[in-house]
Formats: sequence, structure tokens, C-alpha cells
Amino acid sequence: TVLAPDQPAPFSLLGDILLVQKKPDIALDVLLHAKTLGDCTHQALFNIGLAYLNLEKINKAKSYFNQALTIQKNAPEIVYNNAKLDLKLGNFDIGWENYNAGLKYNTTSSTVTAGTFDGTATKVEVETAGTANHKILMGDSTQVYNHADLIL
Repeated sequence: TVLAPDQPAPFSLLGDILLVQKKPDIALDVLLHAKTLGDCTHQALFNIGLAYLNLEKINKAKSYFNQALTIQKNAPEIVYNNAKLDLKLGNFDIGWENYNAGLKYNTTSSTVTAGTFDGTATKVEVETAGTANHKILMGDSTQVYNHADLIL
């Protein structure tokens, strides 16, 4: 950054690296600085959202994901991560719709925790290794549904 202190690109790249190194607090500072220097691309906003997400600042993360989606409407990684936040926040209608849209682009397993589902479920575990099976934990029982069964 000494060679180009007024250019956002080195700061954006450094922020990306810090996110990969699981240092979201430092990454956030660097990424926000890159934004003040003019990096307002969908990827930059998404990365800021990821930093906030890793710091468990869900509403800030969602805000940045939404800003990124206004620039790049159908970016699958943003749609997918935004959907996971909607599910976590209990916004099931849009969450499942967007999760399904992003599912084909993500092949890793993930867990989404929700406050309630139909008034009784406490956790939604999503298995995304190419198929859409969902486990809904209700008290001591576990029910497994395919994605089509979970459309609200």
C-alpha cells in the first residue's frame, strides 16, 4: 500500500486475504478504507458484508449484501449468503426461495440456526452436497424433508 496509498485495489486485496486468514476485524477496517477510496463494487460490498457476518453483526452484513445485490442482482454467492441470513433471521419465504437459487452454486455443507420454524423448530440444518435435504429439529425428534417440502 506504500506504492499506491490512494488506490483502493491494494486495500481490497489485503482485505480479501485477511478474510481468508479468518481475521475479520482487521479485514473490515481495511475493506472499509478501500470503500472510502472508491471501491464500491459488488464484490467489495459483499466482502464487507462477509466481514460483518464473521463478526456476528448480522444486520450490518445483510445491509452490505443487499447493497451488493443492487449492483449485481443475480451474483450467486451473494444471493446464497443473503438467503442464509434470511433463514437465520426467520424470513423463511424469501430465504428458502433464494437459498434454492444459490444452492446449485454452493457445494459445501452449512448450518443455519433459526429462532422458530412453524412455531416449534429450533434449528434448520442444511446439507448442500449437491442435494437439498433439510433436517428440522423439533424437541427430541428429527424430521428430514427434501427442499420442495419446505416451501412455505
